[in-house]
Amino acid sequence: SAMRDEPIAPRTAYALLGLTLAVGCYLRWLPLSGISLSSVISGDSLEYQLLAEFFLDTDGSPPGNRYPGLPLFLTMLYALLPFSHTSIQVFVSMSLGVAVIACTFRLAASVGGLSVGLAAAVLVALHPDMTNNAHLGLTEEMFLVLFLTLLTIFLYSEGLQRITWWQYSLIGGLGGVMAMVRPDSAYAVIPMFLAAVWKERHNGVRRIAMTLPVI
Repeated sequence: SAMRDEPIAPRTAYALLGLTLAVGCYLRWLPLSGISLSSVISGDSLEYQLLAEFFLDTDGSPPGNRYPGLPLFLTMLYALLPFSHTSIQVFVSMSLGVAVIACTFRLAASVGGLSVGLAAAVLVALHPDMTNNAHLGLTEEMFLVLFLTLLTIFLYSEGLQRITWWQYSLIGGLGGVMAMVRPDSAYAVIPMFLAAVWKERHNGVRRIAMTLPVI
């Protein structure tokens, strides 16, 4: 965490974060007012739904050019929840959109303190591109949650004097899941791997080899 005198009390910051999350949730529901969910899930998002349904019943044929990260997650929910697939996908996308606000706060607060984290969260909560996209059932929200979580864990681990093999494996595992959601995001893990090797460069070959799960 950032080591500096905070201009805002922690209790106040978290109360304002709660208000920010509530406003962000409301703004992300607004585009759904008065429209049919079937008109929301179309195009690319419909193909993610069809791929998830293919995983449930492989007798059909999967749509092409869709990566399995989001559909695999939806498949589990389709099998467990007694709601329409469309409503589940919209709810998941909405929930992830709100989670992006919380993840942004956590990452920014760990770098710049609570006030910076709160300012970043407010910007994300109010950004029109994000509020208008969050209900569409696409992969962006899931990618952002994974990416922000990965960055937060990586920055935390870099601050430790000694990182375990399991921590490196967690970073690599999250990177792998992120790449299943959005394959071009795998490139973000490369500088993390190089930074991990650099951190361990004086600790011997065995410690350097422990960074391999990252890549």
